[in-house]
Amino acid sequence: MAEGLNEAAVPYEVRPGYLLDSSVLVAGLVEIHPDHAAAHRWLARTVLGEIRLLISRHSLAECYAALTRLPLKPPLDPQEVLTLIDHSLLGACRASTITLDEAAYRGVLTRCARAGHRGGIIHDAIIGQCAVVAGVPLVTANIRHFQRLFPDGNLSIIPPS
Repeated sequence: MAEGLNEAAVPYEVRPGYLLDSSVLVAGLVEIHPDHAAAHRWLARTVLGEIRLLISRHSLAECYAALTRLPLKPPLDPQEVLTLIDHSLLGACRASTITLDEAAYRGVLTRCARAGHRGGIIHDAIIGQCAVVAGVPLVTANIRHFQRLFPDGNLSIIPPS
């Protein structure tokens, strides 16, 4: 926020936006996660209205998958996970979700194929491209994955710490 600017006078829609990937979202929601403190600060900033939270719709699915398979005792029930995502991320954090159109998806697939990328890295490529399309930095614990996918530097990548 610019010096001397009254934060309350700045509409939420024009506050700086950040796309958080599932590595940060999951860590921010799970207190026993080793990266919880740093990730939770990002979520708290969204609740306070300091920043706008953007989430790739693909990351919502990744969060659901990760949270329902965490080795917790007792494990999180799928309905509890859905409620957590709905209330915490989409509710309290006021997250906006974004996705790619068909042409952008095909562009990601083409770029990965030409670079020889195999397997699950395609998921990170989709999420990174969502940040590029939205014109916001990506906050991730998996910095090297995204640097490998976006070596041209057109994706701003920030660690959650």
